[in-house]
Order: sequence, then C-alpha cells, then structure tokens
Amino acid sequence: CKCFTDLITSRQINDGLQLYIDTYRDEYIKLMRKKIGLVIPAEQDWQLVEIILECLYSSQVDYTTFFRKLSEFDIENFKTENQVSKMFSGTDYGKWAAFYSKRIKEEQSSKQARKELMNSVNPKYILRNYIAQIAIEKAQAGDYSEINMVYNILKNPFDEQPEFEEYSKTAPEEYRNLSLSCSA
Repeated sequence: CKCFTDLITSRQINDGLQLYIDTYRDEYIKLMRKKIGLVIPAEQDWQLVEIILECLYSSQVDYTTFFRKLSEFDIENFKTENQVSKMFSGTDYGKWAAFYSKRIKEEQSSKQARKELMNSVNPKYILRNYIAQIAIEKAQAGDYSEINMVYNILKNPFDEQPEFEEYSKTAPEEYRNLSLSCSA
C-alpha cells in the first residue's frame, strides 16, 4: 500500500483495509449462514461454521455434496445414521450435529423453508475436473455432445435434475487425482 502514500494518509489506508476486512467477514458469515440454513444471526454461528469446516477437511468430505445433502438434515433424528453422517469418519460430527440441531430449533423455521434457502445457495451441480476432462476428450475427438450436455446442466446448477444425477457425484476412482491445466 506504500504506492498510495502520496495520495492518502496511512490512517486512511488502514481504515480502508479494516473496512475491507470487516465487510468480507460480514458477507462471508451471511453466505455461510445461508449454506447451513440459518437466517437469524447469532453469536455462535462462527463457531458452528468453523467446526463443520474442520470436520469436512479432516474427513475429506466433498463440500458441494455435503452442503447440498445438509438440506435434508433432520433435527429430531440427527443421531441416527443418515446420508450426512455417513460422510464422516473419526470427527466431531456428532457434537457438531447436536450443536447445529439446537441452533436450528432456536430459529423455529420450517424444514421446507430451510431446505429452499439452502438449495438456493448450495449447487447440486458444479463443473468438476473429471467432467471437464471427459468433455474435452470427446470434443478433441470431434464429439461436442458432452460439452453441450454439461453446459445445459450447469445453466441450472441449483435445480434437481434427476436424469443427470451422475453429474452431481464426485470423481470416479480413475479420475481422483486428475488436474487440469490451462496450457495448450
């Protein structure tokens, strides 16, 4: 920021940086609240988000899949094994689920309203590397049908498209370590 010192004071620079940090933090927690189905801000929301992100990381759970499936979370039966709990291994997921269940009950929102909110910000379909690679390989062979298919699916990434369920899944084993490059 030294390049700006002839134009504005150090205090103005620091104030601007602090404004950026505060704005970023506020917008981040707003988005994360929506991702986990919360509307009313509460002090413990930061902790709730931090814990689940740590659980996702330590269990190597796919974020997109998790946040989408979380919309099915049952606050009354969260202790029983379900699609969400099966994603985790050796983590504090159970403690988080109890904390999350309590927090949802405080909001008193309906399951349907929560699900609609969550599904409006948590896409079911994203362009995964393996999907892009398959489309690229087919296009290189002169077949552009996969590119058109992926394009049409991704036009509505938040919508349930049962006929394209396979495109919402994580990479098959043979594509797990695939990385794409922008080089030609």
